[in-house]
Amino acid sequence: MPGLDSRHAWHRPKGAGEPQDDKQLLAVRVMDNPLNTVREVIDACSRALPVSEREAFRSACTIDHAGSCVVCVEPRAEAERVAAIIQRIGIEVRLEPYAPET
Repeated sequence: MPGLDSRHAWHRPKGAGEPQDDKQLLAVRVMDNPLNTVREVIDACSRALPVSEREAFRSACTIDHAGSCVVCVEPRAEAERVAAIIQRIGIEVRLEPYAPET
């Protein structure tokens, strides 16, 4: 995204190149940091995701207490859109290949 430095960019999984499959599911993981308030994280999640404020609050609390939280699993294009919105507040967002538990 224009104007953003590497501290604010979302991170592709290690070894990831350009997308080969736009339908690949990616987990959007939001990382905790000491700079953003819980309120800022709630607002960012509410803007990026079709969730209630209560659900965004739960994600923000998990991020705060556990250090990170997978806020959604989406196809690549949607995961990148969500990550771009959330990371605007300066919080690290990672896109990780999704492997459902079996």
